[in-house]
Amino acid sequence: MEYELPKPDGYIGIWQNPVSIQHLLVEIEVIAWDSLMTIFISKNDDIANLLWNKNPYAKDLEKYNE
Repeated sequence: MEYELPKPDGYIGIWQNPVSIQHLLVEIEVIAWDSLMTIFISKNDDIANLLWNKNPYAKDLEKYNE
C-alpha cells in the first residue's frame, strides 16, 4: 500500500494543535472516543460548520487541546 491504514489508538494528531486528519486521502475523519464523545475532523469547513450548528454540545477540538 502507498499509505498505511489509520490506527485506532496512538494517533496524536487529534490532541495537538493544529489538529490533523490521520490519513492523507480522506476528507473527513470520525472517531468514537471512549463512548463519551465523537470526534469529527473535516478538511471541508462547510461540512464541519453544518455539524457544528446542528449539535449544541459540539466543542472546538483545538480550544479543547489548549
